[in-house]
Amino acid sequence: MNDFDCVKFRIRRRPHAQESRNWRRAWLTVILASALWQSAVASPADPLKLREEAIREQMVQISAQLGATCIDCHSLKNFADASNPRFAKAKAHIEIVEILKARGFDGKKSELASCTFCHQGRMVPDWLAAKAKSESEAPPAH
Repeated sequence: MNDFDCVKFRIRRRPHAQESRNWRRAWLTVILASALWQSAVASPADPLKLREEAIREQMVQISAQLGATCIDCHSLKNFADASNPRFAKAKAHIEIVEILKARGFDGKKSELASCTFCHQGRMVPDWLAAKAKSESEAPPAH
């Protein structure tokens, strides 16, 4: 059976192994070239967007460590609004955690400083809640 017979009976002849490899190489080359072109053309990362993503990731970690939600500290209308007293306190506590990390509590030779370090998964740490309770139960001073 020759090539003419294959066409006549609408039977496709099988390509030779070498032809098949050539087509695969060609497609692979096209795919790799397009991937390289896209990575070369892609715009450099926006530093502001990277900073926002890092802040968002940090907020997710903090909310998990405190058992809190966003609205416990933030205003829904403006997340940067500092009018909520908890916002200012949270910001100060974030600075405390950063200071602790800088002073050795970085997770390398000692424990990693985080909200869990003191809060143990609660918005108000147990020791602070106990102190507030004892102060409220104390008899008034005359």
